[in-house]
Amino acid sequence: MKSRLIVLAFMMLLFSCREDSGFLKNGDHEIAGTWLNVEKGYSPGAGYVTEEVPENPALTIRLERDLRVSSNMEAFSKFRFYRLSSDSSRIVFYEADPGPVTPDFSGVQNTYGIEWAGSMLKLSYRGCIEGCHLGFRYLAKPAN
Repeated sequence: MKSRLIVLAFMMLLFSCREDSGFLKNGDHEIAGTWLNVEKGYSPGAGYVTEEVPENPALTIRLERDLRVSSNMEAFSKFRFYRLSSDSSRIVFYEADPGPVTPDFSGVQNTYGIEWAGSMLKLSYRGCIEGCHLGFRYLAKPAN
C-alpha cells in the first residue's frame, strides 16, 4: 500500500509539472498568445490621454512559448524573438535570436515594461517619462 501511495504521489508530481520556456505566467496572466492592440496611452505634457485603437484593421502581436514573436504592427514587425526579465516586469524584442542568455535590459532600446490592468496587457515604452503605453486584449492561445 505504501509503495502505491509513493507511485501515485510521483505520478501526480510528474503530470503537474511543465516547462514554461521563459514565457510569463503571473497569477492568471500569461503573455504567450495572440494579442489585439485596443488602446494607446500618452502624455501630451499635461495629464494622460488614453485612446481606443480601431479593431479594423486588426493590429496584432503573437508571442509564442518558444520565445518567437510576429506582428503586423509597424513597431514590432521587424522583430522575430523576445525575452523577459527574470521578474517578468520587462520584455525585450530582437531581430535575431539572442540565444538562451538572460539579457541585460539596461542598454536595450527595444524594451517595454509589462503591466496588467485586469486582463489587459499593457506594454510601456522605455524612456517615456510621463507615461506611454500600448494596451492589448487577448485573442488566442499560442500555436506552440
